[in-house]
Amino acid sequence: FKDEGQLATSVAYYREAIRLAPHFADAYSNLGNALKEQANLEEAISCYKAAIEIRPDFAIAHANLAACYYDKKLLSEAVSTFKHAIQLEPNFPDAFNNLGNALRESGQEKLEEAIYCYRTALRLKPDHPHAYNNLGNAMNKLKKFEQAIQFFVKSLEIKPKATDAMINIA
Repeated sequence: FKDEGQLATSVAYYREAIRLAPHFADAYSNLGNALKEQANLEEAISCYKAAIEIRPDFAIAHANLAACYYDKKLLSEAVSTFKHAIQLEPNFPDAFNNLGNALRESGQEKLEEAIYCYRTALRLKPDHPHAYNNLGNAMNKLKKFEQAIQFFVKSLEIKPKATDAMINIA
């Protein structure tokens, strides 16, 4: 149901799954995803924390928790939680990409570390359009505009309708 845009139905089914199997970490994580899509970050955070309590090595739940912190502009919590997800799953390109975003927004002094994260995401997944776009954003902050444009173009080559890259290149 979630993929068909019926989030309320998804939420109800995930809640029922949790009622029937209260120690099933994936159900909490999936409920968190649906709640996050509904912009219910506080409840999503509770769900991810419940999933992690059941399964402490659940890297995706850690990364999703970090994404909620990022959305709430709790950047230091986002950074530390993304780093923990990467410790658990070192080959997690989306966690590296999102860690890069949190670092980039943490200030100019974190830009080099953010760039390292984007490049690591691309090493792990060479066709990651968001990592190229974010690397372009980082280059913009460093006033390396020609490099930034190259990364935005690469993002668009991979995902031609990537509106964020279109806006950034304009």
